[in-house]
Amino acid sequence: MKKLLILNSNISSKEIIEYAKSQGVYTIVADRKDINDFSAKRYSDEAWKIDLLDMDALEKKCREASIDGIICGVSEFTLDILSELCQRLKKPCYFTPEAMHYSRDKADFKKAWRKMGVPLADDYFISPELKDEELENIKYPVVVKPVDCCANTGISFCYNKEELKKGYKYALSVSNSTKIVVERMLKGKEWYAFYAMAGGECTLLALNAMYSQPGYPTNCYVITTTVSNNVDRFIKEANPSIMEALKSIGCREGIAWVQLMLDEDNHFYVLEMGYRGDSEMLFLPYKELLGFDSVKLWVDYALGIQSDPKILPPPTSSRLYQDSNQLHAMGYARCCYQENSRYG
Repeated sequence: MKKLLILNSNISSKEIIEYAKSQGVYTIVADRKDINDFSAKRYSDEAWKIDLLDMDALEKKCREASIDGIICGVSEFTLDILSELCQRLKKPCYFTPEAMHYSRDKADFKKAWRKMGVPLADDYFISPELKDEELENIKYPVVVKPVDCCANTGISFCYNKEELKKGYKYALSVSNSTKIVVERMLKGKEWYAFYAMAGGECTLLALNAMYSQPGYPTNCYVITTTVSNNVDRFIKEANPSIMEALKSIGCREGIAWVQLMLDEDNHFYVLEMGYRGDSEMLFLPYKELLGFDSVKLWVDYALGIQSDPKILPPPTSSRLYQDSNQLHAMGYARCCYQENSRYG
């Protein structure tokens, strides 16, 4: 019987355990939580209470237990642990550190994706010295943000030179990097495009729209739904270059999401990407809507089952949205408290 280690108890762990058990896999959940502390350990075959940051102890326990595969679901915190542990134990990991880097460093992400023709907001180079000749070229308003933070940390909306200076220094104060992104402020509604990768091939799963609660800030109460408009525009002007960019940075397996905004100029612009499942778990209804099981892809790959591009659903096209009832009649909506800002 194969053994699968799930790092950390998070909102996707139960689904991972259920699928693994259905395949006759022995499941183990490891983290610092007690088994009764609303933990996925209640569903797994075995539970380890261990500090995941103690890599040496974790590696030793994995070797003693003869672990066959390791997975972490949607946990952002655990991705680095997963990567290092898989390298130490020579186990499959769906991402490489190089590919994951682009979802963590906003400056390198923009540089790489701009080369692939992906539509991105114009940005400005500003040195830590905040030279006058650099600031004179800025067209306001702009967004200032650290390259390595999320959940709205270090973000400033700046409408003049003085606000930019303050925002730049604030971003530096919360970042582990000296690189700061200064880019044109976009104004419009948000979309999330979800992609699946298998065997190096990539396909668009769905374009999800986000609707904010009227009267509340746009980063608070949000409904995200697979029923969305402007799909034809997105597929024509943004989707082809996004898929090529995902391939170019080494996204070969798993799923990724790309956050976009439709600006006042009626064009899509990419804000950032994530190389993991989303915290809203929109990847779950895709199994019903499209017949594609993201959890199966993750678990199988972690256990050494090579992905076949044939498992990917047919490429999404504007015709699918316009003429088929598949996504409209079975549209899925998820209401949540949106912790991340539009630019986070």
